[in-house]
Amino acid sequence: MKKFLVLIIISVFNISPFAQTDFFADDSNDVNCNYNSFDIGSRNSGISFGNSKNWNGLRFNFSDCGIGTINGINITFWKPERSPGSQVNGISLGGAPLADNLTGVN
Repeated sequence: MKKFLVLIIISVFNISPFAQTDFFADDSNDVNCNYNSFDIGSRNSGISFGNSKNWNGLRFNFSDCGIGTINGINITFWKPERSPGSQVNGISLGGAPLADNLTGVN
């Protein structure tokens, strides 16, 4: 019984380095966001109220999260969350407009 217990302990310590190995691709750019929005317009253009990922026109949102490309006027009322690969072209208004690439008036 003592040998069996020693064998189990040795096995656990030998396997533990493999348990910490990351076998999957780096998903640090994945952001879980709720893309709910009320949109007036079509084909991602017009007026958007909410977290629309890609938009052309006027966009109102409480807090940006995981945005893609916004062309036009982006109005955000609160500190944004992570948005890797985000781009805002045009006018960005809010407490602290943030994107990977801000082009225009900020």
